[in-house]
Amino acid sequence: METAVREILHHRDPVSMEDLAINGDDLKKIGFQQGIEMGKVLNELLNSVIEKPELNKKEILIEMARIR
Repeated sequence: METAVREILHHRDPVSMEDLAINGDDLKKIGFQQGIEMGKVLNELLNSVIEKPELNKKEILIEMARIR
């Protein structure tokens, strides 16, 4: 476990919403309303990025939010 944490910190992999390449303001620009739904979308995106850090690019995450 300690090794996994060190590896995440070393590679600076995203581990929280603040680490995402997008935020609520970006989602508002594509039509999402602030609230529970936006939070769900951000959580889903974070889970995807935790699994595959290479997805943490603004263009990719916006497209993923649009098609969800």
